[in-house]
Amino acid sequence: MALADYRLCDVCGCKTFYDASLNYEFPENSEYVLERLGAWRVICVDCAKTHVVVVLEKEKAEHAVIIDRLRELGDVT
Repeated sequence: MALADYRLCDVCGCKTFYDASLNYEFPENSEYVLERLGAWRVICVDCAKTHVVVVLEKEKAEHAVIIDRLRELGDVT
């Protein structure tokens, strides 16, 4: 299957899951990406052994030191 049909790991770039059946068609000027998805990160099984995906409430996260570091790394959406 084509590489473009997979959601790739945000850490290593390997195939993580087959996403060809997801709907990527949106109305013009839509604020949404992928049917109401606000943000996402995906990690493969191997990278999940050494990495973690974290979801923080924005209001609380603004005061967290970790958010400043993530912004430096460009990992905050």
